[in-house]
Amino acid sequence: MGKKYKGMMKGILAAAFVVPAMIHGTVYTQASVRVDAECFLTANAEPEFQSDLTDYKVGSGENVTDKIVVDYYKVAGIVKDEHYDTFTFELSEGYSLENYDIATYEGLSELESEDWNDIGEQLFSEALNNKPLLTEDFGTKTDKLETGLYLMVVRNLAETEAEDYVDGNSTAAYTTQYVYTFTPQLVSLPSTNENTREGMKTSDGTWIYDLTVTLKAERERRLSSLRIEKLLESYENSSPATFVFDIVGKIDDETVYTNVTSLTFSAAGLETAVVDKIPVGTHVVVKEIYSGVSYELTTDAEAETVILIPVDEETEMTAENTATIRFGNQYNGKIPHGHGIKNIFTYGDDGWGLEQEDGKAE
Repeated sequence: MGKKYKGMMKGILAAAFVVPAMIHGTVYTQASVRVDAECFLTANAEPEFQSDLTDYKVGSGENVTDKIVVDYYKVAGIVKDEHYDTFTFELSEGYSLENYDIATYEGLSELESEDWNDIGEQLFSEALNNKPLLTEDFGTKTDKLETGLYLMVVRNLAETEAEDYVDGNSTAAYTTQYVYTFTPQLVSLPSTNENTREGMKTSDGTWIYDLTVTLKAERERRLSSLRIEKLLESYENSSPATFVFDIVGKIDDETVYTNVTSLTFSAAGLETAVVDKIPVGTHVVVKEIYSGVSYELTTDAEAETVILIPVDEETEMTAENTATIRFGNQYNGKIPHGHGIKNIFTYGDDGWGLEQEDGKAE
């Protein structure tokens, strides 16, 4: 599912892998830190994203096949200094770092924020070759963890192969209406502040062993398609019959989609037009704005629906997953004699409009 969104959102990568400032070149000098304490982590999102991420589920009970989850990788443990009230990190088995030393007092003291970004990228790349320590539902507290350095990676439960949810240094997670892009985040347990993206020092407060982290993300609406079906019940066979449709889609009274499409018949029967790239959640109104001189509607000229299910380039359109609007027309007995009509469609403040110019038929 993730492949089709590769490269779609890169804006948050500049802030990748931000960790508490207490390991941004500072020293752990708070004597009360307990390196053998039980710790807990909870992954949350910004308030406007939270419920969509926690509520999304496919199936119910023990039969849930998809939801948003967080993989927790323990990339390093904490080692308390034998002589001072400080601690350093010892990389977990299966992880290595080039050009950085997080195992010594001196090495940690030299690290800047940019260095931790690079460290995070290296560890994320290696994490994908290892199994997470545990996987938990988004927004749910983990079971007890040891102190250490953890990498939090968000994905869909159904996406188990990294190539399906990883794009460079970010991951994609999909709900029904949205695709989210997350930057995997390094988190130190314990920490001194629940906002791991704010600067802090060990003197800022007591150590927190039960940490809730607000993960930064960007999101875009997922897209879908709409089928417009036209049944022409009878046909006047002197010339092709063209029908034109105006399409307007809104979400919360904001216009998010406009289009115009047409169907041309050379015989009675059923024809279908498909319009795509409509945001999921859109309330769509389709109006037949041109039926020609010789045809009349057998249905209302306007119909509406709500786009509920995403349909993308890797999904086969079916009657079950694609919204459909239907119109009907029939021959009205009128035959144009010796002249033609030139149809001019223009788009203005009120949407698509039709102007007709009479002209001599050739």
